Amino acid sequence: MLTLFAVPRAFKGIYAVIQRNAIRSWTMLSPTPEIILLGNDDGTQTIANEFGLKHLPNIDYSEYGTPRIDSMHREVEREAQNELLCIVNADIILMNDFIEAVVQVSSYKNNYMMMGQRHNLDVREELNFEQGWDTGLRKDLMKYGRLGSRSGEDYIVFPRHFFGEIPGFVVGHSYYDGWLLYQGRRMGLDLIDATEAVTVVHQIHDYNHIGKDSNGAINDPQTKRNEKLSGGSPYMLITKDRTHVLKPEGVKASKDIWTLWRFIRKGTIIHPNMPYPLRIGLKLINMIITVIMLLGIGIRVIGRNRGPRLG
Repeated sequence: MLTLFAVPRAFKGIYAVIQRNAIRSWTMLSPTPEIILLGNDDGTQTIANEFGLKHLPNIDYSEYGTPRIDSMHREVEREAQNELLCIVNADIILMNDFIEAVVQVSSYKNNYMMMGQRHNLDVREELNFEQGWDTGLRKDLMKYGRLGSRSGEDYIVFPRHFFGEIPGFVVGHSYYDGWLLYQGRRMGLDLIDATEAVTVVHQIHDYNHIGKDSNGAINDPQTKRNEKLSGGSPYMLITKDRTHVLKPEGVKASKDIWTLWRFIRKGTIIHPNMPYPLRIGLKLINMIITVIMLLGIGIRVIGRNRGPRLG
């Protein structure tokens, strides 16, 4: 039914713990998906052998030694045994509501993309995957977990043979996930937000691999590379660019204020062939929004710089 694929980083330090937790959770899903691990970082072959998973070591790396998404995608397209694929980050714990969601959405439509927001949780030890392990994890989430942001998709389900050639994005840096969502929307796929139905757990870790300047702004060359390949922020969609929402009662069309807002902000990008009058109208509205936002920023900056008034 489904092929999960991921490229782990070296199994060292905390990453040995959280990646083992994540991959072990995937093997607990029922029915068990095909699981493919890619790359040749330390420990990947060992963990694949331990859990009886398919391992594809021969992928391309950037000049910085970072795995490339295009190479991963080609290998998986060639080797996968299923027509539905899911790219997932190697620090993400999945529970059976994920599989239930895939089954439910697949009964609604054959070709779609499914993703959702994650829940962040600090996990420092290997989990005990005895019966009922997920119940304990959900209790910890209730106490200590936090819902993640609406950007940065840690899993994306999509149909095999859909994307064709993908630019040479590198893993672990922004833009490629948002670009995948953009391509899906542009090419007519329903984008289904499963946040309400699926609880995925992101095990917290640092982001020291992403370079920043002294002011905290990202100046990382690999992130900049991804940005250039994607076309930049206008082509980076987020969870709220959904067309549908998966709810307990089924798949429903997204009809909320977020849908309107994202159409205003991204409509001309997603629908390049929209009628000319509508395109001009959206551009004018976005110009007004941009001016208002810039004025708001300017007022806040002036307020901070003035300091307290005396006398």
